[in-house]
Formats: sequence, structure tokens, C-alpha cells
Amino acid sequence: MVYRFEEMTPTVVIDLDGTLLDCNTFRRYIMAMSKTMAVRCHIYDLMVVVVFVVLRGVRVISHARMKRQVLKTTGKYATEEWLRDFSTRLFDYRNNRVLDVIRYYKEKSYGVIIATAAPANYATWIADRVHVGVCLATPMDVDDDWEEFSGERKLEAVMQYLNKAGGELTTVVTDHYDDLPLLKYNLGRNIIISPSKKTLRKLEWANVRHEIAC
Repeated sequence: MVYRFEEMTPTVVIDLDGTLLDCNTFRRYIMAMSKTMAVRCHIYDLMVVVVFVVLRGVRVISHARMKRQVLKTTGKYATEEWLRDFSTRLFDYRNNRVLDVIRYYKEKSYGVIIATAAPANYATWIADRVHVGVCLATPMDVDDDWEEFSGERKLEAVMQYLNKAGGELTTVVTDHYDDLPLLKYNLGRNIIISPSKKTLRKLEWANVRHEIAC
């Protein structure tokens, strides 16, 4: 019996915060949403967001729980117009070196994915701005199955997509050790953007091959 295998598309996975964009986008989302709620005098929703941010700040709750509540509270304010304006401001923080990486691989006919723990409502706008058609991000629908796309969950989402699309993970571009599951799984090229000392230590401890781009 002869088995015939279709050629798989080599695929690059790009992180958002600290990688494609040189900022913490969710922190800026909270600040922008807080301003919107204050201007509209929606004080109750504003106080809910403030309380959960403070609880996270003193490490009473997890980052994921804080994000879940913030998204649940602010989702109704994230209109198409608001998201367009917010995403336009975020794009001022774009990392041109990472944009060059995206162009380079697209010219070589690689698949390109943005995979991020940031909320999908604005992450998809950023993906559109850089002409990347696939964005895997934390869902806005906060239901019982809600999970933040971070760590192992991000790896799972990426592999589910690649398995369906016929893609093969060949390159990961990120700035943070949160993506260690992806970096360890990837047998190809790992590009680390302006890493912190803690990230470098964790990469060394995990024996992850990588190259640094500042």
C-alpha cells in the first residue's frame, strides 16, 4: 500500500503584546474602557473594573479571573467604532522589526498566524492592519467554557488550527516566557524579541533553542 501525504504549509506564529506591539495592550484596553465609562457616567461598571484590577494588583485573584470579569463588564462598550479608534491608537506601538519578519515570511508563501492572550475584539483589528488573516485570541464571549489563550491553551489552539488547515509550525516570534509551551514544541526557529532577564533564564532552564532580536 502506498500512502500519499499532502505537503504542509510552513507556518509562523507571532505574539502580540511586547512583540508585534511594543506595549501591554490589555492594560491600555482597561485604561481606555475606564475613560469611556467615566465619560458616560457609568460608575457601577467602572467600579467593578477598578475593584478587580486592584484585587489582581494585590494578588488576591489570578490574571485570568481579572481579565474574565473585565471583558464581561466592558464588552457592551466595545462597539465597532470604539474598537477601530482604539486599535488605530495601539498601532502606533507597532514593532517594525516584527513587521519585517511578517513580510519576509509572507513573501516566502509561509502561513502567518497571530496568537495572543489579548482579547479577540481588538486583536483581530490589529491582525487586519498587518494583513494577517488568522488571529487566535482570547474570546470575548465570557461563558462557562471561557479560557484565556495563554501558555498551554495557546499551544492547543495553534495546533488545532494547524491540524485543520494543513499547516506545520516552523517559527515562533515572541517576547515572553509565557509562550514556553509553543517554544518547546516548535522544532524550527524561535525568535525572541527584546527579552527580559527572567525570560532568558527560563529559556535556558528549559533548554529552548532561540535567537534574540532587539
